Amino acid sequence: MKTVKELFEKAGGSVHIASALNMNQWSIERWKKIGIPIFYWEVLKKKYGVTAEELLQMTKEARK
Repeated sequence: MKTVKELFEKAGGSVHIASALNMNQWSIERWKKIGIPIFYWEVLKKKYGVTAEELLQMTKEARK
């Protein structure tokens, strides 16, 4: 997994991630441009089976 969009697809959409993190969907959608804040990495790793390396790659891709 290399992009935030791929994470959204795996999770069933940004709405599912927003629900899991108790956040609004707009904040999650912004990750496509700003990357994924490190504060949420542990939860995402546990819930969706992604690695820290993948999350770092997604964040780098988003910030290009």
